[in-house]
Amino acid sequence: MKRVAMYGSVLALVMLAFWLFKGSDNTVEGERPREPEGRATEPPPVAEGGDDLSQYMDTYIPGGVVPSGTPPLFLTWEQQLNPVRGPARNDTPEERMGKHRGAKAKFKILTVDSERTPVPGANVEARFITRYDIPVDVQKKESDENGFCAFEGLSTSVVTLKASKEGYYTTEHEHYLFVHNAPWNCVKDGRWQPWDATLELVLKEKRTPTALYVKHLWDIHLPQKRTPYGFDCAAGDLVEPDGKGKTADLIFTFIGERRSNLDFDYELRVQTVNGGGLIRGALDKWSELKSPHVAPEVEYAQEVVFRVHHTPDKILEDSKLTNNEYLLFETYSRGEEPCVGKIYGSMPFCEDSKNPEGGWLRLLYFFNPVPGDRRVESDPRKNLFGGIPATVECQP
Repeated sequence: MKRVAMYGSVLALVMLAFWLFKGSDNTVEGERPREPEGRATEPPPVAEGGDDLSQYMDTYIPGGVVPSGTPPLFLTWEQQLNPVRGPARNDTPEERMGKHRGAKAKFKILTVDSERTPVPGANVEARFITRYDIPVDVQKKESDENGFCAFEGLSTSVVTLKASKEGYYTTEHEHYLFVHNAPWNCVKDGRWQPWDATLELVLKEKRTPTALYVKHLWDIHLPQKRTPYGFDCAAGDLVEPDGKGKTADLIFTFIGERRSNLDFDYELRVQTVNGGGLIRGALDKWSELKSPHVAPEVEYAQEVVFRVHHTPDKILEDSKLTNNEYLLFETYSRGEEPCVGKIYGSMPFCEDSKNPEGGWLRLLYFFNPVPGDRRVESDPRKNLFGGIPATVECQP
C-alpha cells in the first residue's frame, strides 16, 4: 500500500514538472521569443512609396499645403489620405517610443482669413505636449507678412494650436501627430511625419456683428402631440394662447409614443412661416464663430424632421440635431423680406414627463428680427433680451 502511494506521489510530481515546463517561456534572457508559425513578426509592408509622403501629398494635397476650409482641414490627415490608406503601420518600435517618450515635430503655420487671404501679424501659440513629468513647451510666434510662422519641438503626438488677432475670431485646436492606421510610419528617424508640413489656421474676420435675440430655453412644453405650435423668437415663448408670444417665427410639431424608458418612437418637425426654410450644417468647432457670418439665400428645405426610434435592444434611428450641428433658418413672419436666425445643437426632444399627451424640447437660438438683414454674426455685447450679454457663440 505504501509502495502504491509512493508511485502516485512520483507520478504527480512528474506531471507537475511537465505542466510547469510547458507553460514557461523557453527563451534566454534578452532573446526575442519565437512567434508561432503563421503569425507576422513584423508590420505588414506599406503601400508603394514606403514612408515617403510626397506621393500622397502631391496627389491628394496639391503643393503639400492642406487646403483651407471651415472647419480647417489641417488636422484631418487621416481623412485626407483615406482614399490611399494601406496596411496599418502604427506598431513600429519608433512609433511606440514616440508616443511614450516623444519625438521631434516640425511644421509651418499659415494663418488665413475665411476668404483664404493670408493674415500677417497673427499671434500664434503652439503647446508641445510631452509626458506628465515634463513641463509643456509653450512657443509663441507672430505670422510674417505672408501669414507664415514655423515651430519645432518635442511631443508625444499632440500639439495644441491657437491663433488670434484683433479684428478676428480666435481659432484653437489640437493637432494630432499620430494618425491611427496611417499608411506610413508616423515616426521616422526620431521625427514625426510628415516633417515640416504646412498647416492652415483659418481666422474668421469680424465683419459687422449685430444685436440678436439670443436665448437658451431648457423647457419648451408642447401641450398636444401632432399639433403644430408657433414659436415667437423675439418673445422666447410659444404664441398665444399657449404662451406669451405674438408672432410665430418657427413652428414645432411633436409626434411620439413612449412604451418604456428604452422603447419609444419620437419625431420633431421644424418649419418656418410663409415660406423660407431651414439648412442643417456642421459647426466650426475650432473657431469662436461657429457658423457662417450670414445666412445664405438658397438651398433651404421647407421643413426638417428629426427622429429617434429606440427599442429595448438597440437604437434603430437617431437623426436629432447634435452638439456639432446647427440649423440656419429664414422665415417670412415679419414682413415681405425674410428674417433669419440659427439654432445650435443639441436640441433634445421627447414625450413630456409632466404631460404624456404632449412633447418637450430644449432650444438654443440666435434671431435677427430685422427683415432683409441676413446677418447671424452676434455682437456679444448686445443681446436684445437684455440682462446678461450674449457670449460669443455660447453653447449649452
